[in-house]
This record gives sequence, structure tokens and C-alpha cells, in this order.
Amino acid sequence: MEKLTVPPEAVFTYSLTPAADPDFACHDQLRGGLVLNRTVKTQALFADGVTTQVAVIGLCVDSEGELARTDIPNYLLRQALKDGPRAAYAASDRLAGKFLVYLWHEDAAYVWGDATHSLAIYYSTGRPVQAVGVTENLVASYTGAGASSDKAALAKTLPQGQPFPAFTTSFDDVKALLANHMLNLTTGKAHRQGLPTAALNQDLRTVVVNTGRGAANIYREYQKYYELVCPLTAGYDSRVNFALTAKMNPSGTCYTFKHPGFSDDTPDLRTAREICRDFALEHVTVEDQEMPEGERANYRALIGKDCTDYALDLAHTFRGRFGDAALLNGNAIDQVGKSLSGNHIPRLLLTPRFWRSRLYFRGPHALSVLRQYLGDIPPQQQRFVHDLVAWELDSGRWAAQSDVTYGMAGVSMLNLFNCRALIASWLTIPRQQRNRKILHRSLFRILEPKLLDYPFTPETTAKKIISRNWPLMYVATFAYEYMLRHKAR
Repeated sequence: MEKLTVPPEAVFTYSLTPAADPDFACHDQLRGGLVLNRTVKTQALFADGVTTQVAVIGLCVDSEGELARTDIPNYLLRQALKDGPRAAYAASDRLAGKFLVYLWHEDAAYVWGDATHSLAIYYSTGRPVQAVGVTENLVASYTGAGASSDKAALAKTLPQGQPFPAFTTSFDDVKALLANHMLNLTTGKAHRQGLPTAALNQDLRTVVVNTGRGAANIYREYQKYYELVCPLTAGYDSRVNFALTAKMNPSGTCYTFKHPGFSDDTPDLRTAREICRDFALEHVTVEDQEMPEGERANYRALIGKDCTDYALDLAHTFRGRFGDAALLNGNAIDQVGKSLSGNHIPRLLLTPRFWRSRLYFRGPHALSVLRQYLGDIPPQQQRFVHDLVAWELDSGRWAAQSDVTYGMAGVSMLNLFNCRALIASWLTIPRQQRNRKILHRSLFRILEPKLLDYPFTPETTAKKIISRNWPLMYVATFAYEYMLRHKAR
């Protein structure tokens, strides 16, 4: 591949390589022979022992409000020294933010990410791993990997911005590390990790109270480093973020994008303005701007398949209006918190063919990859297959692509619920109840009950009926795939 240019304004942008990449402004030598390359605005903290080193790249905070950010590398180091890499991984269940952990322990190197891998982790295949980076194209540029003809053909069947299935990418020699996995860089193998046990044994009230408390702690920590701006629409997810903003930062700012076709009476705008007026928070209406065409080419080359013009335009618009402020997104509490991907369809029907249709993939390659992905889920986690797909593929691959694009364009996108312990706790709530927004409504009741009085995004009768009746959703999934397939001919 041609030489790629990393924008100096990029945030949460890094790579790990055997030699320093001069295209990055900052370089840190790691134990194990790799160099951490990062932009000026991508921070890293370190802890060292005799046989062990921990590097935490990005923003990592404690959802329990006990550990200072600067103490976290030493906290993970102690866990690794005591019980090894898996213990260090489990110790990060309570951590939140947008980060990657690098661990060198007893002559082996490991990496893992935040709860949803919002700081994306791509890596070269082989033993040992030669390159890790925030985009697939960046990693391919180090290894000289080329896109195969099979992948190029598959890419043409996918909507713009849709990732390849599961751990696959545009390149045969580059993979994506999925959430809930740890990569052994020495062996080149990715290993699924266990879910937080304590989080899977809570009743609804405990889950809701802990989620509200944890998100408040996370907000408090984020606020130390960023001006936080809250997007607000008529939807449930942004309103939960608003509830926390109103509680933690009464002088905070909210905004709503005014997309083409919106009017002052569009529910997203009208409801957002009304809520902000009643709670005395500033509301800004931001009209979409287009990123100049001359700037797009380098972002596309750097990001690759994950990049969309839509995300580039919105990142450009946000940065032009809010500068270095960070925005709060609603990932995870959307896909997992509402059980969107699998609804409450019986597990027996959740075959690779169903998931191929549900996730808008096509062809035998996607079927084969999904069969492997599902087969790698151990028996003790099979009952969570709906949630793992929503967590690792919908939120962890698809939704997180916006994080990559925004970050390259200089915008920090953060999430108040990006914590394994919090997300895992939602799995104890029956999926049918989650699908009917019980998690969100319960959070409103403990954070700000008045927010239930405002209308939410209107749903068509058909959508409401389908989403609440799993047999209809099951049939509709295949019907929609059939329609898209024949429309594309």
C-alpha cells in the first residue's frame, strides 16, 4: 500500500510496530520489542515491574470511582504479577473509557481494549504479530497486505461503512480483535474471555442503581479532561445521556444536528429544544456541513472500509462548531440495552443464516465466518448469544466505526456506559423487557422521572408490532434480506 499520512489533529490514534513510524509525533519504546506510535492528542500511561509492563493508551477511568486515572496502570500491573494476564483482563472489567491495554508479562505480550473496542484494534496475522493499529488500512500499510479479489467482490455487496463479518477485514492478513477477547501478540492468537461473573447475578433494581452510579462516576472522570457536549434527539439513548448531563453538569451544552429535510417541527429538534428549555440547559441547533472533498481522500485512505462520507461530514460539522469538546454517544445501551440484534427470538433459531440476514451480509463467505464466530462461543456463554452479537458485532464493529472516523478527524467520541461490568449486568434483564425499554425507563425513574413526560421518537405501527413479536421479526429479517438482494440486481 502507499504511504499513509496521519493527520496531526487526530485523537485516539495509535499503532504498535517493530520500529518507530515517523508519521506519528510521539513514540514510546515498549518491552517486548514494539514501539507505540501515537499522535500528540493520544495519551498513554505506563507502569513497569521486573518482568512486567503495562501501557494504557487513550482514556481509561474507573467506573467505581475509587482509582485515579494515573493509578490504573499500576492496578493492572499488580493483578498481572499476582495471577497473570487473564487476571489483569478481568480486573479491567470495572474500567471505562476509550482505551487499549498493552501487557508485557514473562516474555509474552498481550493487548485488549475497552468494553466495546471503541478504540479499534486491528492486527496483522502471523506469529508473532508484527503490527497493531486503529484502522485496518494502517496495519496493512505496515505489512504490505493487499486486498484479495474475494474480499473486493464481497465489499461490493456491503453498504458503505458496513464492516466485514466478525473478525474479518478487507485484507486476508489483517484481522479485527473483537470485544471480550484478548490477543496474545507472541502467538498471534485471540482468546475469548469470560464475562464478569458478579455482574451476571443481579436483580433489576440493583442493575439500574449500579448503572446509574457507574455512569455518573464515568461522567465525573471524563469531565476532568474534556468539555462534554450531549447530542439530544427524541430517542431514548441520548435522553439517558441528557439525564446524566443535567445531574452532573447543569451548565452543560446539548445540540441536535439539523439534517437535510428537518424542520423546526421535526420531533428530534422540537423535543430536544423543549427538554433543554425546561431544564435550563443550553441547546444548539447545528446544520450539517460537508467536509471539503480535498480533505476526504486522506481519511478514506487511512480508514478504509470503515469510513463513510456521512461520518466525515458530521465529524467536520461537530469540530467546526465545538472544537476540542467531546461528544457523548449512545452505543451499547442502544444495541445491548434494548436487545436490538436478536430481540428475544428462541436461541434454536439463531443460526448463521439468520445472523447473516440480520446483519445485512451476503454470500457463502459471510456464512462461513459467522459459523466460525458462533462456534467459538463456549457452552457457558451460549445463552447470551443474542447479546454477544449485539455487543461484539453491532456495537463493537459496526457502531464503533464512527469512533474511528471521528477520531481521525480530531473529534473525541465518548460513551458513559462503555464498561464491561455495566454492560454485562444488563444481560440479567430479560430480553423482552429490554426490548420494551425497561432499562432506559428505569434509569429515568432514578435519574430524572420528568424525562418520561416528553414524547419519544414516533414508531410506525408496523415497526412496533414487529419489534414486540419475535415470530414476525424473525420472518421480517429474511424478507428484508430478500428485498435488498433483489433490489441490488
